[in-house]
Amino acid sequence: MKLFLLLCILHSQTWASFSEESGLWSYTEKNKSQLILTEADEKKIALLKQEISSQIKKNFSLNIVLSPQINAYATLDDSGNPKVNITYGMFSHNKMNNNVLKLLVCHELGHAFGGLPKQNRGNSELKSWSTAEGQADYYSILECAKKLQLEEVNKKFKQCGSHKSCHSLTQAALDLTSIYAEIKFWPYELEVHSPDLNTVHTTELVHPNPQCRLDTFIAAITCSNSKKILIEDSIFLTCEQEQYRQPSCWMAPNMFRDI
Repeated sequence: MKLFLLLCILHSQTWASFSEESGLWSYTEKNKSQLILTEADEKKIALLKQEISSQIKKNFSLNIVLSPQINAYATLDDSGNPKVNITYGMFSHNKMNNNVLKLLVCHELGHAFGGLPKQNRGNSELKSWSTAEGQADYYSILECAKKLQLEEVNKKFKQCGSHKSCHSLTQAALDLTSIYAEIKFWPYELEVHSPDLNTVHTTELVHPNPQCRLDTFIAAITCSNSKKILIEDSIFLTCEQEQYRQPSCWMAPNMFRDI
């Protein structure tokens, strides 16, 4: 039986890989054909970068990494400006479209501009430059994707009413978290109207579960008035309306004690 399974694995030429930067597993084909960006792809990336940069008034670089892994991550260049890197596997995913791609880039920029809470540096208690994953999700909608031109979608969501951009953002959020769920082997269907009701006692700084991430996107979409608080020389971004603040499935309620 063990030999049979090994032969099946070798025959399929499919391998699992783990990204330490993202904490995610992904499957890639061993003998993948050469990955090449077309002129249309390069133009698409250049226009996307130009649109986002002009709307959020921030400088950053955007790169496609020719890797079949499904991943995206942000780093800083020598001048402290963010570098957003998206693998070809993510860029070419069957759920990836212009709206989802914009939301993904906004999330990665959230690591640089999302403010508190910050991730830990490695396994220490020292704080990184990088904003926590859940807050990067929240920022991606509230301060970035809402400012962009989005394509209209056919699917309608009851909480959006007649607001076209809300439908587009919600569909993009559902598609992006579906990709995250696929990578993490999430065993349950994602639900726009059935949030994760768990409450954490310590704010989760790494990736929340996919449903919790979707809930974070939805909260930011529904928030109509953002609020920025200065805490110990750092900005904390949230919502004026309490019901649309960061969900307690990843952010501990005591984060809001001084708001």
